[in-house]
Amino acid sequence: MTERLSFQIRLAMILLAALAGAIRAAAEPAAKRADPPAPPDRLHLASDEIYEFPLVIMTGEGTFDLSEAERETLRRYVERGGFLLASAGCSSVEWDRSFRREMAKVFAEHPLRPVDMDHPIFHTVFEIRRLAAKHGEPRPLEGISLGGRLGVVYSQDGLNDTPHTQGCCCCGGNEIVNAIEINVNILAYAVTY
Repeated sequence: MTERLSFQIRLAMILLAALAGAIRAAAEPAAKRADPPAPPDRLHLASDEIYEFPLVIMTGEGTFDLSEAERETLRRYVERGGFLLASAGCSSVEWDRSFRREMAKVFAEHPLRPVDMDHPIFHTVFEIRRLAAKHGEPRPLEGISLGGRLGVVYSQDGLNDTPHTQGCCCCGGNEIVNAIEINVNILAYAVTY
């Protein structure tokens, strides 16, 4: 795995750990609250630490390859109820090719398929009737289901919140502009299904 992809996974894990800690803290009575554990400084996809998180985010640009250990851990993670949200940064064609190749290896029996707009990921918190993109009609979200549960969601067009990023490199991609609502729905789905 590239250093950049490793960094992006680590950053996503830190953000998810902070969000999970905030959700737990809000749900507990004030007298019982404890400081949430510090997120790991670095998380490798092949590490068993991945099982501490309900959702893993992969995004990036350019090509990448996963090791056999990373593929096996990712497969087990999703089979055991974990959720993978993946998005090609800047609609990167190279990253898209790499991701599709890796998912075909990880989930050989379960190909990526379009996710219908009537799926719960479009209706858990926000009512999303259509995807909207920066440049015309976006491609549909795709997913991999295992045992009737969606375990992987992928956006070739990008689900990154680029309008709220300072100095973002995403100048030529077809980023989905209602990404915030979609990502909130996906997070709600990942922790409830």
